[in-house]
Amino acid sequence: MKVSVMSRGWTRLQVWTFLGAFVCIGLLLAWPLPSGAQSGALFSSKAANSGTPAAQSILLSAGRQVVSTEQVRAELLVHAPQGIQAGQTFWLGLQIEHQPDWHTYWQNPGDSGLPTRLQWQLPAGLQAGDIAWPLPKKFPIGTLANYGYEGRLLLTVPITVSADFKFPANAPLTVQLQADWLVCRKECIPQEGQFVLSLASAAPQSPHAAWFEKARALSPQKMTQPPANNPAGNGAQTTLSADGKRLNLQVTGLPDSWRGQTLSAFPITPNVVHNAAVQGKDWTQNWQGAVWIADIPVSEERGDSPRSMRWVLAVGPESSPKAPAFELETPVQGTWPALTQAAPAEISPALAKALAENARLAEKPAASSTTALGLTLAILGALAGGLLLNLMPCVFPILAIKVLGLRKATPRRPNTVQRAWPTP
Repeated sequence: MKVSVMSRGWTRLQVWTFLGAFVCIGLLLAWPLPSGAQSGALFSSKAANSGTPAAQSILLSAGRQVVSTEQVRAELLVHAPQGIQAGQTFWLGLQIEHQPDWHTYWQNPGDSGLPTRLQWQLPAGLQAGDIAWPLPKKFPIGTLANYGYEGRLLLTVPITVSADFKFPANAPLTVQLQADWLVCRKECIPQEGQFVLSLASAAPQSPHAAWFEKARALSPQKMTQPPANNPAGNGAQTTLSADGKRLNLQVTGLPDSWRGQTLSAFPITPNVVHNAAVQGKDWTQNWQGAVWIADIPVSEERGDSPRSMRWVLAVGPESSPKAPAFELETPVQGTWPALTQAAPAEISPALAKALAENARLAEKPAASSTTALGLTLAILGALAGGLLLNLMPCVFPILAIKVLGLRKATPRRPNTVQRAWPTP
């Protein structure tokens, strides 16, 4: 009788257990399993990395005038004090405001950076010029060094208006910009933004005149070489040492107020100079009257043998030079030794290594999440499998015997009431 009662009671338990197991199996089947084709943020390394400061490219904007990230705020500005008229010139500029400790790069980024790039889409009749790069500063990084900017930066570009240009009659003038920059602290993040600026009229507009004027003051002035028949006056020359390991730079015609002061020399020509050379130690300078002379080491990883070198000179240390600055180009006298390695690619080996390391670190959280999920699924699967085994008809008599054995093994206490399972 008791066995019959127990069997009928376990029939009800069997129903509830079966339903629970069925629900577990349904959840397991519905849950997306990790696979190479999964595009969700949990399993896609690209999506999982999009919110981390790693070396992945980020599309920041699709048609806005302002783009903001955790590292920078970028805005497309216009400066047209004379309006947008045929035969005139106005200016566009990308302003980048860096968060503390973050920086972007100059036209020669140095050992492990990338210069900011601007690609314009302008209406017919408008022609964009080159970026007017402001005076940079040096960022030493161990045995390497880079050139770039921190704080607020404005990269201005002159826009030439053709003689036959006509402003749209019933529509705004739209300019588009695709900008790419590399922002770095200890890690580096390539970012890009698409900017759109709509100009309602051709009237003068200069709401950011002060910023454009400051950017103009920070842009180096070009020094021209004297004519061959009149060597006196402004001029410069670069002489390569016999062993090809050092450059001797001599410049005349600098401002009188600069004489006797320490100057900074920034090479516009990349892949030649030892960028990490310490000012006053690894490279030296002196004044001989009105002539400034610098002795600068050549990089052991030199990737070019230029016939001329371009430089930017300014007063002050390389970490904080002061405007005004001068840009000059000098012929290189001497014979370059043969290159010991191929010319470097657009991304230097040091930068490529740093980007790969950042990407590897960014994938760790996603990997650990996937591992944790796999363990959870394995536990659920084991529980469901155990429930299914307990539902097999051959298992139920054994369960009944085990329960009866446990009841018999339980010591009876005099004041404890023992009851049989209720009969339905």
